Amino acid sequence: MQIEVMKKVLVLIGFNLLCSCSACVMDRRSFFQIKNCTNDTLMIDFSGVDTLRDWKYWNEQLQSIELPIDAKAKMEFYKATIGSIALPDSCVLADPDMFCLYDTCYIYVIKLQVAKSYPMQKIRAEKRYDKRTVTQSDFCDRVFDFR
Repeated sequence: MQIEVMKKVLVLIGFNLLCSCSACVMDRRSFFQIKNCTNDTLMIDFSGVDTLRDWKYWNEQLQSIELPIDAKAKMEFYKATIGSIALPDSCVLADPDMFCLYDTCYIYVIKLQVAKSYPMQKIRAEKRYDKRTVTQSDFCDRVFDFR
């Protein structure tokens, strides 16, 4: 008798799980892409700020890792390279939520060779970077071609 009741309970639980799982709608997040259409390897930063940011702000989520003081400046650059290096004819991802905060955003591009050779202060002072002002409509099919 108890076995039959247990079987019915298990069938009801299974049916309930099946109904709940089929009711879940998985929504994927679609990022914007910035495509490097040049022949150079570039570092690309997508920002809502109209000035070129220090390396430590390029990948803010990685900057919370504590480092010894003497390694901090060099490691900030290497952390900034994660996800921001675009080889020729490749893309980096850009967060579309940036346009929820700002109507106009900025794409900052530095050639990798320049980024390795000069400190950020000198890159800024000598304008060794390219800046593009973009709006959401500039991303055709969620892709912005950097030329």
